[in-house]
Amino acid sequence: MSKIGLSTNTYAKMVVPSSGISAWKEKLAAGILDTADSNPNKPQDITDFEADRRFTLDHGRGTIILAEMARTGAITTDPVVHLVGRFDSSEPWTAIVNKSGTLDVTLTTDATNDIDDGTLTHTLVTDNTSWDTHGFNEFAFVVKTAAVGAGASTAVLNAKVI
Repeated sequence: MSKIGLSTNTYAKMVVPSSGISAWKEKLAAGILDTADSNPNKPQDITDFEADRRFTLDHGRGTIILAEMARTGAITTDPVVHLVGRFDSSEPWTAIVNKSGTLDVTLTTDATNDIDDGTLTHTLVTDNTSWDTHGFNEFAFVVKTAAVGAGASTAVLNAKVI
């Protein structure tokens, strides 16, 4: 570790950007994407926010978060989500822009290109649904605009860290 700053007790951890192998994990269960949060800019006020939505990096590994929506039916209004992050519970949640530089991230359905695995249909992963971790360790997704349509109540948000 290298010393930084004026204090002799302050150390920096070196982080090397790298990509790793990881599985998709459900981060917003069915029944969450079809309801907009009352105040997406105050995640701490959302009921069961910590229990239902918070996730951490596995042993501090990975620098990129990817997201997709999986559903069983048609979506007529695509959901819009925000990603928030923090180092730990001593810090407030901070909004994180995606790799395209926007905060509002639409999980866009595409009847031509979405992947159907025989059970679920999955949205495409693009720079719009990719985020740098910005050195945070804890993350959560907030729903700004609810999904609408026959598949909305079964839609889930899956994420992975690479």
